[in-house]
Amino acid sequence: VLQVVNEDGKLQWRRDTNHDGKLDASDGGEPLLASDGKPIQGDSHLGALGAKGEIGDWEIAKLDASGAPVYKLRDPLPPTFRPGPILSPYTLQPDQTNGIASTAFFPDGTRGANVFMKSSPLGAGLTNGAGTDLAGFDARGDLRWLHPLSLSAIYNMQTVGQAALIGTALTNNVLAFNQDGLGLGGCSQPAGAYYIGFWLDHPAAIQGYRGHDGRAYVITADNSNGRHHWYRLTGEDQIVSSSFPQKLEEAGVKALASLPAPPPLAVVRPAPPTVRIPRLKEALPIDGSLQKWRDLGITPQVVITPDTGHGQVGGPKETSAVIRLAWRDKDLYVQALRFCKVVNLTQTSERHYQQDCLEMNLNGFANGFKFDLTRTADRGDFLIRQRFFFGNLELEIPNDVAPRVIRVLDNAKDVPERKLIESVYGVDMGDCKVIVTELKLPIDARTYKGDEKAMIPMQPGGKFRLGFMIDTNDQPGTDVQSFELWPATYGTFNPPETMAQAVLE
Repeated sequence: VLQVVNEDGKLQWRRDTNHDGKLDASDGGEPLLASDGKPIQGDSHLGALGAKGEIGDWEIAKLDASGAPVYKLRDPLPPTFRPGPILSPYTLQPDQTNGIASTAFFPDGTRGANVFMKSSPLGAGLTNGAGTDLAGFDARGDLRWLHPLSLSAIYNMQTVGQAALIGTALTNNVLAFNQDGLGLGGCSQPAGAYYIGFWLDHPAAIQGYRGHDGRAYVITADNSNGRHHWYRLTGEDQIVSSSFPQKLEEAGVKALASLPAPPPLAVVRPAPPTVRIPRLKEALPIDGSLQKWRDLGITPQVVITPDTGHGQVGGPKETSAVIRLAWRDKDLYVQALRFCKVVNLTQTSERHYQQDCLEMNLNGFANGFKFDLTRTADRGDFLIRQRFFFGNLELEIPNDVAPRVIRVLDNAKDVPERKLIESVYGVDMGDCKVIVTELKLPIDARTYKGDEKAMIPMQPGGKFRLGFMIDTNDQPGTDVQSFELWPATYGTFNPPETMAQAVLE
């Protein structure tokens, strides 16, 4: 079966009509039917296909003459699971959860839950039906235990035997817990795979099950790379749970009640850096010259190194960068010096991020804009504005609006800015190639067309959030995206608070 969107914008489940073992256009799009003869449809978060063929609240009623399943709503429907407020370990105050992302039953009849706690310090950012922490409930729905994780997003909860499985959205790791909320370990890609780990995107992106061989398995769906990861879990036979009765006498109860409350659980988020952007007395030519910045005494404010790398970024001589910023009137000036061994500017504009590319994010990818600049095979020096989810506001910005230049230096011997990298790693960067990327971005109605209210305040003391990503791919002809981030807390889909604070002088 396959999910497709029908003419009404709702999801339908369709079947392999011609029985060739494939779901494609030749099947004619015949939908799966409910027992009343109407097509099954629902929303994307109810679309996980269960181990017994169930789809959300739909279960198989019978098979038709061709062997295809016919569905009916479960009878009775499972009751809605709505636990009351949970005492937050982060604030020591009742936390009315924002919802139960998912639940699963353990063999003893208790239930584990993936909960979204409003007080969780890291929150869940731009995620679809994710949670932040784990909780356990008895059969009546009373809280048994709470396991604070404060991860930015965790997906699903599935039980296979004694193990409850969840997936971490941003790293695509699988974590396992027992019926008492105790950790059992986990699994992920081996280090040698150089896996980017980005990202699980929906509750259905992690599915645990027991195979025909009796062993435990889990499959995760990698939204970034368009593939699935299949793990076989080991150690299940080593899980031993034990308990013993404990009775408190009156004196013990009073002694415990008189103890001071424990301090709130502290989850420390690294403080993003602050970047001060100098104001220019006169406009700068966009010519790729490094000397004009030096003459003004503007040193790079941003240093990007492999320590924040994802994928096959190699060492500093393979991928690293320094970036200068300045401003005048309504214009933001940017000059990036990327140090590398292999220059890859071979992709088309459609895959511009799968080569050497500079991404600059102003005020987040949801309410602000991300600007990508690189040289492509079909569009030349290409600048595109992007926003995620909130409206289709993608816009290519022409050179006459935002002047830009990209030039490549054969080596870095005459580029003293490399010392900012050399001082960290103790290596000579002189033989690296240097991609000089320079841009004057006007913050006006042309570049912010469609959402002029989102323009950053171009005035002394004006503040906005700032993040950079440098994409890299040292194998021309392949569709690969590896990257480095700045600051370390920044991510394309992370909340703006994780970005640097920029201040216009």
